[in-house]
Amino acid sequence: MSYDFIGRMENFGADVMEVVERANLTSDISVEEALGLQSHFTSNDSLQHGQNTKLALPIKASPRALEYFAKVDKSLIKDLLKLYLKDFQLFQYSSEGF
Repeated sequence: MSYDFIGRMENFGADVMEVVERANLTSDISVEEALGLQSHFTSNDSLQHGQNTKLALPIKASPRALEYFAKVDKSLIKDLLKLYLKDFQLFQYSSEGF
């Protein structure tokens, strides 16, 4: 497949606005609506953790994710990381802390 845009949950509102602008739908979805979507769908974990997802790469797991995965068996985490390795590489996520 050929992609011309890949959005991220970390930048959901901004990415929605980018798609809206590219599709020439700005008369249907306002900037305020897109920003509202961003605050509704994205966690503040990365911002509280001192990350600017537009600049900081690779993107580290949020404290909430690390807390959750601390309760998961390490062998299962290892298997999951292998299974999703290409996703981690494509979206520049870090496996640090797992």
